[in-house]
Amino acid sequence: MAKQAHRKSVGVWHVLRACAVGGAFLLLMAQGNVSLAQGASGLGEEWDKTLALAKKEGSVSVALGSSTQRETRTVWGIFEKKFGIKVVVSGGAGNQVTRRMLAERASGRTEVDMVGLGTASVLTELIPNNLVVPVEPLLFLPEVTDASTWWGGKHWYADPQQKYLLMYTFVPGDTGIGINTNLVDEKTINSYWDVFDPRYDGKRVSGSMNVSSGANTIVAMMVLAGPDWLSRWVKSKPISIPDADLGINYLIEGKAALGMFLSGDLQSLDAIAAKGAPVKRVTKEMKEGQAAGRGNCCFALVANPPHPNAQKILINWIMTKEGQVAMQKDNPRSNSPRDDIPKDMIDSDMLRTPGANYKFMSQLPNYDELLAKAMKIIADAQAEK
Repeated sequence: MAKQAHRKSVGVWHVLRACAVGGAFLLLMAQGNVSLAQGASGLGEEWDKTLALAKKEGSVSVALGSSTQRETRTVWGIFEKKFGIKVVVSGGAGNQVTRRMLAERASGRTEVDMVGLGTASVLTELIPNNLVVPVEPLLFLPEVTDASTWWGGKHWYADPQQKYLLMYTFVPGDTGIGINTNLVDEKTINSYWDVFDPRYDGKRVSGSMNVSSGANTIVAMMVLAGPDWLSRWVKSKPISIPDADLGINYLIEGKAALGMFLSGDLQSLDAIAAKGAPVKRVTKEMKEGQAAGRGNCCFALVANPPHPNAQKILINWIMTKEGQVAMQKDNPRSNSPRDDIPKDMIDSDMLRTPGANYKFMSQLPNYDELLAKAMKIIADAQAEK
């Protein structure tokens, strides 16, 4: 009986061991299958296949506005080093880039994969001419498609359709007013109408009030201060300069007491002031309200790109934690819409207030209508002055 019991126990042991080994084997097989599904990179088969094709394409072409080019200078090198895909960067004013792209389309070719421009150029030229495509269908990394880690639980777009102009920065807006602190006491500027104080006659400076360089500020003033304010600004005969940098110099030198419509260059006042210059960017909320900001804004993906796989890899990487950290790393005034990355390097006035109801003028459904009306008001006022 003892021997039979022993044989039974040994038999049971062999069965259990076989089951354990078999179970372990099945587990390993399952893990192997998961690894295969994840691909060699661990980011999935789609990523690995797309990356392999992107490397064969060899490069990706981005066309950037001047401000975006400055802000993202180091980002492209990081991407190149990580993936071995060359980033060919071209730049220029928004209207220059769009004219080039329209000319290329007319000749039956496309040379740009992605653009990084202010909203006006994309809203008024690229979207109406079907030169860009919706971004979301090209996003596929789980880390990217899960928008729960983004402010407000969604990806942010600067166009009314909410699908073309992907915002890579999301910041509280300023007033659009820059001042020389020796000539203007900021405490006296609490309404947009305060800029018309007679003390500033002959001392106002204005950047170009046109679609390519100032559309969002123009629409913001149309909404916040009204059409009469726009007409009054033109008729106040501000010093009109073609280059926003020149307007900044006027403020520094005291040739102007205050300035508006200086585009993204207005943000440079913070760094200049830190070096001792008597200038300041007015960031407090005005009596009429305050538009939210999107910095130098956005990326848009070009239709029928020359490097479709590299385009897809680039936009997905940009939206990862790593990509967004790179985007804001060297610019303390660029606050990524992602909330799950460090913000300790961001300037305090660029930090978002939890629960705030920020509004973006370029997202207004009647943006084009407002811009058209505003441009007519400006043209009429210029004809009268």
